[in-house]
Amino acid sequence: MAEICAEKILVIQTRPYGDVLLAASYLGALRQKFPNAIIDFFVSKPFDEVLANNPFINNVLASPSKKNKLGYVFGRVRLLIRIFFANYRLVIDQQADGGSRAIVIVSRAKYRLGWAYVRSAPLYNLKAAPRKNRYYPAVRNFDLLSPLDIEYRKPDFFFHINEESNLRVDKWVSENSIDTKEIIIFSPGAKASWKAWNPDSYAALADMIVEKYDLKIAVIWAPSEFEAALRMKNSMKAPAFFLEKTTYNEAAAFVKRARLLICNDGGLNHLSVVLGTPSLAFFCRTDPQHWSPQDYFEHHYHMRNAEFVKNNSEDPNNTFGITAPEAFKKVEFIFEKLGIETKAAN
Repeated sequence: MAEICAEKILVIQTRPYGDVLLAASYLGALRQKFPNAIIDFFVSKPFDEVLANNPFINNVLASPSKKNKLGYVFGRVRLLIRIFFANYRLVIDQQADGGSRAIVIVSRAKYRLGWAYVRSAPLYNLKAAPRKNRYYPAVRNFDLLSPLDIEYRKPDFFFHINEESNLRVDKWVSENSIDTKEIIIFSPGAKASWKAWNPDSYAALADMIVEKYDLKIAVIWAPSEFEAALRMKNSMKAPAFFLEKTTYNEAAAFVKRARLLICNDGGLNHLSVVLGTPSLAFFCRTDPQHWSPQDYFEHHYHMRNAEFVKNNSEDPNNTFGITAPEAFKKVEFIFEKLGIETKAAN
């Protein structure tokens, strides 16, 4: 393959939080390949916040939120005009949807890189195919760079936790006189209700942990997850911290300091990988082979009852076919790996 000279590069991954985080995992390798290039990243708001202060990119092009339709249209047009005149040499279309196709076309880039199997493939003159047995996006995304002669390496994860978020966590720690390594963060909610394990099961699991270990429970939630989080808190027999509303950056500050994150399949689980915080995630219909970091990054685990998912089309209580005692056995296994002792052993 002829050497590609790319003085100006645009990476496209518009959403959501987790996917943008994991798409950014190869930016260090891309920067090493093109040390003098201008590398820009196209993303939609509010997902641009996960790219703040990223040392491997020059500019973040953030498309306005669709909540304000007029602002979105005008903002999007301005960005497309900017891209048209930017003279990008290489465009990497990580998103591969209708919106990103328009960006690829408008860019007029000489080199247009994307997956060979997607609908947008005819637009690309550099096409990549994922290798077998590499599924988790933070790993698989490196295969997209194979036409650039970039091989997989340990991802250069980066997430900037700002000073305000750190100060909030420090204040919370001081007010409650605790060591954050005593804290297990529970996130029982999910943007899609079918991805959320039953809050009562979360509560029962948390009670089992408190009974056997010198650990404390903190429940975290996004605005759309408030009811699930409150139900878990109210169903618990043991006391638990119910954290106030947090921004995504503040949630990261809490998760960064925690001993373990227990959550559903989703963006917060991916964030735990970036932050290096051990995690346990519950899966139902989503295939963990593709979306769980368990087989790729140490101390990240999942639970899924494949037989239950196969044989039960309806699960009104969101049990996922996983009981709290079964989940507790998994937690005990994780704690043993992390060197966390029981109360009797202390």
